[in-house]
Amino acid sequence: MPIKVHLVQTDSTIRYKETREHRKIPIGKDDVFIRFDMNSFFITYMHVISELCQKYKVNKLFAFGSVLTGRFNAESDIDFVVDFKDIDLSDYADNYLDLRDALAKTFGREVDLLEDKAIRNPILRRNIDKSKQLIYG
Repeated sequence: MPIKVHLVQTDSTIRYKETREHRKIPIGKDDVFIRFDMNSFFITYMHVISELCQKYKVNKLFAFGSVLTGRFNAESDIDFVVDFKDIDLSDYADNYLDLRDALAKTFGREVDLLEDKAIRNPILRRNIDKSKQLIYG
């Protein structure tokens, strides 16, 4: 079944989507909404990111670091913070590593993937939280 992806610009709860005829219709349970005010680098990849996040049971995916700044270049890696949905402990490591590898393959560059609940350093947490941008969720 194809995934419906809708680009929206909002931080509020979305209850309706607009059709091409500009009619508002209720959101279906399978609709995926992604913010479009994000760094333009990610726009090209949003359909793939959405599919990966669903496949690997991602609740939220954030980008942070140089990819969101003018310092991002051809040699830069991409930094992500992931918050997973409930995953069986026996599947967690494979799910995490497979997501990291799939993101690296998608972008053709190294990916650093931090699990949100594993960030314990308060200075690192503060720096990430003040600059991170929601990519999915």
